[in-house]
Amino acid sequence: MGLVCTALQLDRGMILMLKYKNPLRAKGRGKHSVKGTATIACQTDQLELASQPKAFFSLDDSQLCQTAWQNAPNCLYFDSAATFPNLTTIDLDWLAPHGSALLMMPLMGKKTSDNSAAMVLGFLVLQHDSPRHWSEDELDLIDWIGVQISTAIINHQTLNQVQSIVDERTAQLKSSLDVQAKLSTKMRQHIEQLQKLNQLKDDFMNSMSHELKTPLTSMKMAIKMLRQAQISPEMRERYLDILEQEWHREYSLIKDLLTLQQLESGELNYSPQELDLTQTLANLTQKYAPKWQLDKEVGLTTIISEPNLKIYTDAESFEHILNELLSNAGKYSDPDTEVELMVSSQSNGKERDIVISVTNVGTGITPKELPHIFDKFRRGQGVTDRAVPGTGLGLTLVQYLVEHLNGTIEVTSDPLNNESAAFLTTFVLKLPQIQPSVG
Repeated sequence: MGLVCTALQLDRGMILMLKYKNPLRAKGRGKHSVKGTATIACQTDQLELASQPKAFFSLDDSQLCQTAWQNAPNCLYFDSAATFPNLTTIDLDWLAPHGSALLMMPLMGKKTSDNSAAMVLGFLVLQHDSPRHWSEDELDLIDWIGVQISTAIINHQTLNQVQSIVDERTAQLKSSLDVQAKLSTKMRQHIEQLQKLNQLKDDFMNSMSHELKTPLTSMKMAIKMLRQAQISPEMRERYLDILEQEWHREYSLIKDLLTLQQLESGELNYSPQELDLTQTLANLTQKYAPKWQLDKEVGLTTIISEPNLKIYTDAESFEHILNELLSNAGKYSDPDTEVELMVSSQSNGKERDIVISVTNVGTGITPKELPHIFDKFRRGQGVTDRAVPGTGLGLTLVQYLVEHLNGTIEVTSDPLNNESAAFLTTFVLKLPQIQPSVG
């Protein structure tokens, strides 16, 4: 800028950069005024003025800028400011002394299409402190200089835009790589989890296939034997018992699957009623004790801490829970051992809970299996090899039903002693003694 002023023997030179409120409207020039701001990007000044022009101002405050913008792409110039009407305070700050000569060369941007006007990026402003004539050669030179400055501005803006895009893309790439790294870790974890779930599914399908086929095979055999003409009444009764037992086994399996579906969808009904725990436990003892004694000489001891103990809950869900816990205790008890069923009540602060524990001695639950004991389709290690019947749904149903009754259930399983492979396993069930309603 200093070289231009020296070569043309001028006193001041500056570059004004424009910023529009509506860039699209700024491309269409006419008689309307343009809205925006002007900033002095650089200047050289040999004038000794009382006040310097403002480095930043609104285009509405400068008649010179409005006129120069409307005149673009042509240059606005005059030999003396005295010939230019309606000057504003901002304009007069530039033009002191009042007889100054002024030239404003528009710095034009690129056309975006053949039919659109190029945007005015700013102005090259040149001034002399006294009236002077602007020759054609000077105007041609200044026009050429303006083109060079415009090109430099466009290149600078383009480089800034490119750098901004590069920085943005670099940040996005870094973020993408970080996300990919996290996703890779999560994907590996998900794959491992899916592999475990797939193995559980296979185990469940194998168990389910066995549990479905076994009753059907027994029923088929009983039906075949019943068709024989020469069959004694005793054998007929025996085969009818087999049919009834295996039908009940098949029915229970299907019912468990349907109950699980209802629990997961929140559709299982809740019908609370008062239950006499003494009578309920007596019925359970009568159901399991003779069978256990006959099969493995396993006994059942029932302990009730106080007489006339009652609970207000859903009878079907409550009995299903106790049946499943006792059935499991019988399956996994060692011969010549005792299953203990203990019932008591305790205060939980405002009300009372019924606490029921079922304890057996036999095959235990390893520390690795214990956190997953209530998972769907999960069965203890080696149960298939030992031909222990079951699908892996029993304890899952127990947990769902306990939650359905607003209760809790916990399990512990510890080695009985150093000399024995047996475990002492205890399930502790807590249920509210009174449940007038369930949300």
